[in-house]
Amino acid sequence: MFHIFSNMKTKDRWLALLCVLLVCGQVYFDLRLPDYTAEITVLISSEVTELSQYYDAGAKMLGCALCSALMTVIVGYLAAMIAADFSFDVRTKVF
Repeated sequence: MFHIFSNMKTKDRWLALLCVLLVCGQVYFDLRLPDYTAEITVLISSEVTELSQYYDAGAKMLGCALCSALMTVIVGYLAAMIAADFSFDVRTKVF
């Protein structure tokens, strides 16, 4: 496995590390969503709540979902770039 990674360019290695960090960020935001759902559930069961409190919790949920989706798109793009560069380099070495 490490022999395969030795064929990667330095730029691709850094991009792969960035992908790992972005996936960790994506997981973090995905795991925050149930917390905001619980916050909304508590607000619903409470008798003294204002509509702005619902909007705040909903905005936080929407922000987490959008950040997670954005990171997913960026990781997909970077992974495709890394794969294209890696396969080009391997084909060049083979032929």
